[in-house]
Amino acid sequence: MGLRLKTSGGSIRQQNLTSRFASAILTLWLAAQGGALAYTLGRGRWRARTWALLSSHKPTNTSIDRSSDDARRIAELAELAGGLAHELRNPLSTMMINLKLLAEDLRDETADFHDTRRRSLLKVDGLRREADRLQQLFDEFLNLAGPVTLAEKEVNLGDLIQRLGTFLDPLLASSQVELTISVPSDEASNSVAICLGDENLLSQAVLNLAINAHQAMPDGGTLRIAAGTSDDDAWVTVTDTGVGIAPEDYDRVLKPFFSTKGKGTGLGLSITQRIIHEHGGTLTFSSELAKGTTFTVRLPATHPDNPTPPTKSQ
Repeated sequence: MGLRLKTSGGSIRQQNLTSRFASAILTLWLAAQGGALAYTLGRGRWRARTWALLSSHKPTNTSIDRSSDDARRIAELAELAGGLAHELRNPLSTMMINLKLLAEDLRDETADFHDTRRRSLLKVDGLRREADRLQQLFDEFLNLAGPVTLAEKEVNLGDLIQRLGTFLDPLLASSQVELTISVPSDEASNSVAICLGDENLLSQAVLNLAINAHQAMPDGGTLRIAAGTSDDDAWVTVTDTGVGIAPEDYDRVLKPFFSTKGKGTGLGLSITQRIIHEHGGTLTFSSELAKGTTFTVRLPATHPDNPTPPTKSQ
């Protein structure tokens, strides 16, 4: 039976609204079922493929180093896949619950149309949020697990953090966070922080650290971003005066999917670490509860009289 809307001119039959809603529900249900199936099959394939590769791994004396690297990379990907499968559960479960409740609302032909529409729109908004969360999760997972191609050129880290500071300043000001940028002032000296790298990826890495620092200061504070050189390294530090990191979390901070925040995927710092490693650099941190945290990026420096950065052992 179709729904009827009353107007000043009488009763007008709503054009097949129930059928249209039912069609939408069926589409959403199939999408969620497909996601759940992909989650189950994908997890099984990752396990099977990883086991097959590891069990057939027989390195020769001449390839032991590369074989060890390959085995380590396979193990890392397997851990990532397991983490992704775990993270898929919550949004998929939420979507399935909302779809079930939405279907129950639409099956009730005695309910008031406007009330049904209002409640249905709330559930659709919930489905959209979970779909956006899944999209973000997959995008960040691909950034972490996919291949990286560096568009290398000389990058002035001082200029890079100044541009990021201009970008971040409005956001930080609205959160009562004071931003301080510190760069070497003598461009004629070797103190200028220059490295060979992909400027866009390095910007993403430092931006991730700055956003992480901002989120660690919910009540405001100070964010300091600095760049400089020491020995053969060009470095960037990102320091906040936020909540700090608990000592028991030190070993997990840079692990994929780890987060102490209610929102987010927990992949930001892992992506940052991978970008820095792809550039031959390191990412370290120091922290004190209730006082703040400093992340330090170190990259092979390029000097004007020596455009090729020194090779670092991995």
